[in-house]
Amino acid sequence: MRKWIVLLACLSLNSIALRAADTLRLKSKIDRVTVFFSGAEVFSQAQLQVNKGEHFIIIENLPPNADPQSIKVSGLDGVLIHSVNHRVVEHLPWKDPEIRRLKEEEKALIHQIGALSEKQEVYHIEKRIIIENSKLSNGESSLTAAQIREAADFYRQRLMELSLKQVELQNQITSLHNQWDSLKLKYNKRFVAIKSSQLEITIKLECLRPLRDSLNFSYYTAFAGWTPHYDVRVNSLDQPISLIYKANIYQSSGVDWSHVKLKLSTENPQLSRIAPKIATWILPNKEQTSRYQKPQQASRLLGKVLSPEGAPVPYAPIEIYQGSFDNLIYQTLSDAKGEYSLKPLTTGNYFVKVNHFAYQEFRQSLRISGPEVKFDIKLEKTQILVDGGNHSTKSTKVVTAEDIQNMAVRDITTVGGSYQRIVQVPIMATGTSNDISNLQYEIRKQQSIPSDGKDYSFDMQEAKVPTHYVYQIVPKLDPRAYLIAEISDWEQLQLLPGPARMYLYGSYVGITEVDPSTIKDTLRLSLGQDKGLNVERKVDELVEAEGFFGDDIGKQMAWDIEIRNLKNEMVSLLVYDQVPLSGRDYIRVKALDLGGAKLNSKTGELVWKIDLDAKETRTLKFSYQVRYPRTVTID
Repeated sequence: MRKWIVLLACLSLNSIALRAADTLRLKSKIDRVTVFFSGAEVFSQAQLQVNKGEHFIIIENLPPNADPQSIKVSGLDGVLIHSVNHRVVEHLPWKDPEIRRLKEEEKALIHQIGALSEKQEVYHIEKRIIIENSKLSNGESSLTAAQIREAADFYRQRLMELSLKQVELQNQITSLHNQWDSLKLKYNKRFVAIKSSQLEITIKLECLRPLRDSLNFSYYTAFAGWTPHYDVRVNSLDQPISLIYKANIYQSSGVDWSHVKLKLSTENPQLSRIAPKIATWILPNKEQTSRYQKPQQASRLLGKVLSPEGAPVPYAPIEIYQGSFDNLIYQTLSDAKGEYSLKPLTTGNYFVKVNHFAYQEFRQSLRISGPEVKFDIKLEKTQILVDGGNHSTKSTKVVTAEDIQNMAVRDITTVGGSYQRIVQVPIMATGTSNDISNLQYEIRKQQSIPSDGKDYSFDMQEAKVPTHYVYQIVPKLDPRAYLIAEISDWEQLQLLPGPARMYLYGSYVGITEVDPSTIKDTLRLSLGQDKGLNVERKVDELVEAEGFFGDDIGKQMAWDIEIRNLKNEMVSLLVYDQVPLSGRDYIRVKALDLGGAKLNSKTGELVWKIDLDAKETRTLKFSYQVRYPRTVTID
């Protein structure tokens, strides 16, 4: 009894406190976002107008994946903030009034379609009866011409009436199907719009005077990130290379970033700021283990939602759960092509659920590993019995999922986002830091990033880099010349690991990986093949010879490498070939004429560094001798 009295007293005190302090619910707008390689800090504003005194400020509709421990409130003068609390508000779609209304409309449409289908069936049966009994002879006596004409007129008139009624009914059913299609899109749109859970922040503050100001707050979400990549363009060999820094930004926080200021950072806010300390290791105790974990690359889940026949299912509601069906992390719709894309996801176990009322509910577990996982969702057929109501016949019309799928669809890109693997937005950014561990780039114009997990590409800055161009040729393996761009002072470029798309004279030639951790003195970028050089490698038969030296065989090999420059400019060449090395004591190899090449005695590699004038042809020669016993065969 005493416990109940204490509880009632606490509730009374809370009630008194709430009455003493005004409660105000605010909606916020995202103002700017700092995006890290993994995660993002989101800065929002809410307009606040309150009187002097204590107030409870409730900020609604924040993404459920926002880290509550990262919430920061600022921007108010003359205000004492007593506490900042949060709670997760659960929303059940089937309790939503709009969802209930749409389901009632669906039932009404199903009933109307069923009733009209029943009428169609009755007219169909009547037509069949008339046709089956349209024989104009009773088997005993022939009918007169007048009787035949009268019967023919009756059959024609009645069959025409029935056919017109069937056409009219079919038009009505088609119209109802279109309404059902529109209802399906509204239902899916509303289903995804009602998030199963949202974060709500409650701020208790005390105003020392009447206040009208902006309330600023921020939070961290792990469901966003950016990845660097580059475009490398070479328009002429006598001009610097053009290196364009680019960024792919993605987010699936559950809230669209609309017209926000973007800043990209290379900092990792999740890393510990405390340096590790090594502990004394006393045997036989276990050794202290490293706490360092290599950052995981964000994975993307993408695929299609398909009908039982393999046709795409547009605007299907997709839910992704992590670990168990109690942990919903994503809700989205397939787009107009039935395709979907979600990012970021980390390595682990997930569950996929699709609850489309035209098909059976889909549930399946999924393992995410690697940068990209393709997962097509194939739905199973369900049947919806359409009750025809109180008619003369008790039959029912079965409307299958295919009937629904064949209805016309409408575009709802505001829900799913328009499908595009990468959206090109040519924007220049300004760098705000020179520290490679915390580079920051500010996108100059406000941008919008939908919460769809897709990559949106931005140009950040362009650098004109002095470059030495050289052609690399390995005629023994490939007679074609490959253009290589050599950049010596690459440290000044503050490069980040990422792919680089290569363009030569305006044409795309391929993609390569830029990894500063593996670069030594010079950054070398392969720009692809150049048909402006002809290369031919052939045996010099005048020098090649074979002879016997006692019990040994001696072979002398000679090669000519002819290079012709078809270009109107001088080119620098690196030509590679080789002299074999002996793997046995009884095999002896001797280099004879290397033709000016530099020999690496450890690998047998030959390298010529030459400049070839415009239209010039030059022949490189080298030869070597191999001696081995007659009992040994060497290919």
